[in-house]
Amino acid sequence: MTGMGQRGFTLLELLIALAAMVLVSAVLGGVLRLGSRAWERAEQRVEAQQRVRDLVTLMSQELSSAYPYPVGEGEKLVHFFRGDGGRVRFVSALSDPAPDGQATLRLVTFFVERGRGLFVQSTSVRGGGLPEERAENAHLLDARVREMRLRYLAPEGWVSSWEPKEITATEIQSRGLRGSPASRPAVADPPPSIPRAVEVILTLAQSREVLGPLTFPIFAATDLKKANPAGPMGRGGS
Repeated sequence: MTGMGQRGFTLLELLIALAAMVLVSAVLGGVLRLGSRAWERAEQRVEAQQRVRDLVTLMSQELSSAYPYPVGEGEKLVHFFRGDGGRVRFVSALSDPAPDGQATLRLVTFFVERGRGLFVQSTSVRGGGLPEERAENAHLLDARVREMRLRYLAPEGWVSSWEPKEITATEIQSRGLRGSPASRPAVADPPPSIPRAVEVILTLAQSREVLGPLTFPIFAATDLKKANPAGPMGRGGS
């Protein structure tokens, strides 16, 4: 027998309490799931931003180190740098280590392959002209990049493409590409034979985000007097 002032829970009260507990559990579970998803999205954004920073750093280092490498194209001697609106190819002064301990220049190409992303090709330049492009040397940088737009800074302003500039006979002597020091006349610095800077705009597919415009100055373009770190000038075109 139940004492005075004491009574148990009725079945209805127990059902109401259980329903309230289920409701509270569902709400807490939903909050936890939302928090977990928000955390995952934040981590994905941080990771994506880090990949973008790494990509920008790599392109900046490579383009900034573009070197006015002299090669023969037919009957002409040119400083090699070639680019259009979606592809750029140049010689980088960021050297590769060689087995003999000698630093080598590298032929670098940035391009976007439709549906696959942004690629880079890098091949050591060891004299005797520029090496051929090989598909096996292509390395995927970022699969999210769907488009790359490039512009090049010339003395007259930004241009949409750049072809290798011919080296004049006077410049050949003054820069030490041919002839003895005694035979080199003193001449004024010619216009840059490679761009002063490259502007890059990247379109990322997942969020339709546009990264850019990013302008990478090419420091070697203002220092054409320095010695060719690859040794004797190359021959043969590309």
